[in-house]
Amino acid sequence: MNTQPSKLDISVEQLRSIYAQFQGILDEKVALHLPQEQDTVKQEVLLQLQHFLVETMEMTSGSLNVVNANSGTSISDLIAQSQQEFVEPFDLELNEQVRQKYQEWEDHAVKVAQLRREAPKKLRVMYEQELESALSSADSAIEALSQQQGIESEEETDVVSELNNEMSMDYRESLVKLAHAQGELPKTRAKAQKVGQLLSYLEGEAGTLPIVDQ
Repeated sequence: MNTQPSKLDISVEQLRSIYAQFQGILDEKVALHLPQEQDTVKQEVLLQLQHFLVETMEMTSGSLNVVNANSGTSISDLIAQSQQEFVEPFDLELNEQVRQKYQEWEDHAVKVAQLRREAPKKLRVMYEQELESALSSADSAIEALSQQQGIESEEETDVVSELNNEMSMDYRESLVKLAHAQGELPKTRAKAQKVGQLLSYLEGEAGTLPIVDQ
């Protein structure tokens, strides 16, 4: 009397379908628990799980009878043949192109991060220099016009009868320029203050950016 337990008959297609279902479940688990990991880490984890799954299914070979497989073919060989049918051969040239493009992207990302950190500082220096020059010129012009107005006011009583039409027009023109310069100065200072606030905001934003390691 034969006391050995009977094996379960199964086809190659059924075996591969079972493997694919288990592999799909493992892929979903990895995606769930390692959503933020780099591709290299995920691929390594998936590869280890794939080896584990193949070894586990190979352990069931004593209880399975693959009816349409060649004699002596192991379960791991049948699974490997299935993978070769659906996986395209590795393209070394394409992989090198992808690697180069990824490296270019990393280089650009580093440059952008550097610019976003350094640009506000450079812009502030340029802004302060231009502002100082503009305000200095405005102050000098106002001071010169004020001095001219003061001198002309002191001498106005004595020389008003001697001024001709041309000198009178020059005097009035100087007063107009003085009034205009005094009226524009608050606007210039307000614009400078707005630019300063913008630079402070940009520097604050740059400080919160993640630093990209080169």
